[in-house]
Amino acid sequence: MALEITKEKLDELKNELDNLITVQRPKVIVELQQAREQGDLSENADYDAAKEHQADIENRIKVIQTILNDHSIIKNANSHIIKIGSKVTYKNTKTGKNVEVEIVGVTETDPKVNKISNECPIAKAILGHSEGDKVQVINIEIPYFIEIIKVS
Repeated sequence: MALEITKEKLDELKNELDNLITVQRPKVIVELQQAREQGDLSENADYDAAKEHQADIENRIKVIQTILNDHSIIKNANSHIIKIGSKVTYKNTKTGKNVEVEIVGVTETDPKVNKISNECPIAKAILGHSEGDKVQVINIEIPYFIEIIKVS
């Protein structure tokens, strides 16, 4: 099953991969060479740290390459029906607070900038709905209703 990501995330991953391969990987090779020059590798903390850093870089490269090899771009044809990629303003009917979120795939979730996973209870409640709909957020301790104000 292909992982759904936005065009922006695809570009971000490509840039990260390029940086890992062209900047970080050569840098860690230099770190390893310098650590080897210090002598006995069995008790060389710098060597161990460089090897661990190298493993982290190689693992991240593999993860990104896997995503790039099996992904699909989220398309949102300016529909007022909520789907992955939609930006939604909703009102919590209990608190009266308006909240704006963007529904993204699991790998792009970032609560600090209101990017919520399509797997979270709020997203599950509003996916497929449109402006003006009132829906109940369930599968949480205390279910509540929200009203969809705007979809873009």
